[in-house]
Amino acid sequence: MCESRVVVKSGAGEKELVPEAAKILIKKDSLVITDILGNSKVIKKSRIKEIDFLKHRVVLAKDED
Repeated sequence: MCESRVVVKSGAGEKELVPEAAKILIKKDSLVITDILGNSKVIKKSRIKEIDFLKHRVVLAKDED
């Protein structure tokens, strides 16, 4: 499969948000992450920091207010 693991990175380390994301839609103030079953999760105040295609991993960083 081609799904990717989505994690958010902070000073405390990494936290998994979506284990098998199939799609990430970038909106003005949020990211909409959808898995292969069509379940979606909206992540606000975050940006994509890194995408590693070989490891099937997307790293997000929280935006500072």
